[in-house]
Amino acid sequence: MINRSFACRALSITTLVSIIKIRPRYYGNSAKLLYITKQSIQNSAGSLYTLTDSLNTDASEGQIELVGPQFTTLGTWSVSSLECLEHEASDGLHATTAGVTHKLKIPVPISYMDGAGDYRFVLHSKDAHMDKYRNHSSRRALDLNSVVKKIGAAIYVTNDLEIDPNNGADDTPNGMVAYNQIKMIWNKNTNEYNTGYTGWLPLGCPELGGSGLMTNNQPKAVIRTLNRICPTEVETESPKLKTKNAIWAYYGHATPHSLDFPSIGTISNDQSEFPSSQYYKIQNFNLGFIRLAYLAGCGTAGGSGNVDETYNESAGNSIAKSFNTQGAKTVIGFRNLLMSNGKRFGRFNRLFWEGLTQKGLSVSAAVNRAMRHMDGFINYYHLYGNKPEPVIFGDRETVLFPPGYGNEN
Repeated sequence: MINRSFACRALSITTLVSIIKIRPRYYGNSAKLLYITKQSIQNSAGSLYTLTDSLNTDASEGQIELVGPQFTTLGTWSVSSLECLEHEASDGLHATTAGVTHKLKIPVPISYMDGAGDYRFVLHSKDAHMDKYRNHSSRRALDLNSVVKKIGAAIYVTNDLEIDPNNGADDTPNGMVAYNQIKMIWNKNTNEYNTGYTGWLPLGCPELGGSGLMTNNQPKAVIRTLNRICPTEVETESPKLKTKNAIWAYYGHATPHSLDFPSIGTISNDQSEFPSSQYYKIQNFNLGFIRLAYLAGCGTAGGSGNVDETYNESAGNSIAKSFNTQGAKTVIGFRNLLMSNGKRFGRFNRLFWEGLTQKGLSVSAAVNRAMRHMDGFINYYHLYGNKPEPVIFGDRETVLFPPGYGNEN
């Protein structure tokens, strides 16, 4: 009998590897007979094991393995299917902080032991702490061969990606800055970068069911990235053309009530503002799949009367608020006129996305960091343009984990 003790995270298994010794006995020229020695029977009778779990959780699975004299596996039995003689129940996986002793009844065909030698019964057991590391901290990981649900992102920009020699802190278009940043996200749990968000294929083509970085697409195609089909189209003929995107950003013309597409169209909460355009009422959208919506347009969070009297609108009636009302977990809008080609907004935009993806900050912390550092570098970068006035609707503490690592809405 071999006494072994080992641990797997918080599950401690003290197990006895039982050895049954089979010896040959001969009677002249008669056939070989097999028998189990008295010592083997005594060892077998004492084959107990104890499961101890510091988190007071049963083992998730267990297996008894019969190993022959040549160290080959002759048979296996699931612990959950075996009767425990100590408790008269199939509870061989039960564990507590104090420890539970089990003795299993194993049905072994005699054909498994048809030769002399030592036969070993070995217990393997696995804990049920898949969501914990060995130090018991939370582990945001997936089991081997798990099915991963893809989480997409859609970044819509107007005017050919807003390419302008004065755009952004380093002349990179603002929409492209956002899309590049979300591709890799810092994971605080593993202290490393993980693959982030990307669009649905074909990239940049919402009219074909894709998302990602999009430029000057027709509004009836863009709304597909918000999981909606234009009412004039037959949804049953093109159900795959709709996509759900956890991150949805808009860079373009806007008013407090609408997102205005260059191809005469709008997503709005006030039809009277654009009675003759291709109008999509935001109240008809279900946006519960959006973790973060970023609406970088003039007055999307209402308006500041000291900037432009036409934008003197309350935040509660804004298009950003409507996105939140329709289910988006967190929405960022802006209360003033934005100069998309101004370095001031360009620097805010870069710092905000960096805070979310590289620093692991919450939305509110990323906004505060961007505002603080943007103001501190005005003299160095010769920033110009209106100072952004971001407003957060919904959950201010939303964090962008890598997809599959805790992005449940």
